[in-house]
Amino acid sequence: MPLMVSQASTASAILEQAVEQLTGESVALLRSRSLEETRKVAEKRHGRAFRFISRFPFIGRGNVLRDRLVTRKDVEATLDRALNG
Repeated sequence: MPLMVSQASTASAILEQAVEQLTGESVALLRSRSLEETRKVAEKRHGRAFRFISRFPFIGRGNVLRDRLVTRKDVEATLDRALNG
């Protein structure tokens, strides 16, 4: 069993290192940003529009829509309006 945990942590470390090399930013920083912030940084860096595309239906209170990104604040406000009438 310890061998499997070791392999998983090694695979995770390799993946994180590859993400850092591709993005030029630390994994911790990427995890701390919202999708909207990540999009803005990518657009500024590359000088062109950046889109998140969903291949799966999101059910619940997710904040990724097909045509645009919505901030958590907007999602919460919409839900509050729906629940409070």
